[in-house]
Amino acid sequence: MNISAIQAYLQEHELDGWLMADFHGFNTIAMAMLKLSGMVTRRSFYFIPSSGEPTALIHAIEQDKFEKLPGKKVTFSSYKLLESSLKDILIESKKIAMEYSPMGRLPYIGIVDGG
Repeated sequence: MNISAIQAYLQEHELDGWLMADFHGFNTIAMAMLKLSGMVTRRSFYFIPSSGEPTALIHAIEQDKFEKLPGKKVTFSSYKLLESSLKDILIESKKIAMEYSPMGRLPYIGIVDGG
């Protein structure tokens, strides 16, 4: 994965970052980009900011699957810790790219719900 090319694209389109979200490998776009080792069964996030170091937010029991990814690794072991860690990662970002389709109109790319 070419982080600098992704960051150049984000800057060109005035985006603060790209947040890939996955649960159980359902986000095929993220899985293809991240090339993880083995099956992922918990929620995971990978945030590529428009500049700076990417951050992976991963469940504590799945750290080994993300060790080859560039950037910082943040682990969680509870939903409360997941929410607070995600907020901390995104605190300075306003405009974020995601695999989202309003009203689920493009279900092949609409991986993230609006809730």
